[in-house]
Amino acid sequence: MDRRDTKKLRSGNSIEANDDTESSSGSSATSVSENFTSQDDKAIFKKARNHLNPSRFFRWITYLYAQRKMNIFFFIHFAATIVIWMHFAFIKFEQQADKVPEGAHRYWLKRLVPPIEFGSMHAILFQMALIPITMCRCSISTLAESAVNKVIPLNRALAIHIHLGYTMIMIVFFATIFFFFFFGLLCSEGEQAFCDKFTMEIMITGYCILGTLLIIGLTAHFRHRMPYEIFYAIHHVVFLMYSKFARIFLCSLCPFVFATNHLYLLDSQLF
Repeated sequence: MDRRDTKKLRSGNSIEANDDTESSSGSSATSVSENFTSQDDKAIFKKARNHLNPSRFFRWITYLYAQRKMNIFFFIHFAATIVIWMHFAFIKFEQQADKVPEGAHRYWLKRLVPPIEFGSMHAILFQMALIPITMCRCSISTLAESAVNKVIPLNRALAIHIHLGYTMIMIVFFATIFFFFFFGLLCSEGEQAFCDKFTMEIMITGYCILGTLLIIGLTAHFRHRMPYEIFYAIHHVVFLMYSKFARIFLCSLCPFVFATNHLYLLDSQLF
């Protein structure tokens, strides 16, 4: 046997050895895969996963504790909104007792709807007064180093701003729908005074405010799908709504709204 035949024989043996190794490794992998997909292993894997993953209740409790400052703020904001709404609604309810005679057409509807709308208007003003505060970046960065940050999550000012904005849009939307239902019902039943109110200046202002808020809300929701400059420009249209709202609705909360807007203007000059 010459040297060439020896090389061929050695290479053939090595190829066969490699084939045997690959076949054995493949069979072992197949056996492991078959063993892992057995019912016992599936049951063990499921138990381990359930042991490592906490229950939904535990995750919920953990979330509440991790977001405790935000949750406390949201609760205080909700309670303050309800208190303001009920306070002014009760005042309007007492006034309606003198304006609506007993036995009038749709007596209880005329007694209850105006207080609901009056309370909603002041709840909207409350949101309008809080929103500019969340945009005072210079003041927020200064207060973040104080003890205030231990109570109010100033590092989540953007999340608070979004929450207040959506809250205001929801109140305006449902109050407008409720208002249209009330006026439309009485107008359809022949009360011309309620038909005429649909074209009054205050109603046209309400249409403009609702349309402006819906545009701002939609652009805010889809802000990640549009150029930032467009979103930023549309978002500043809200100041026109503020000026129009303040001109029409003069109430006890309006000075608070004016004060927070001036605070934002001053803060923007400092930042």
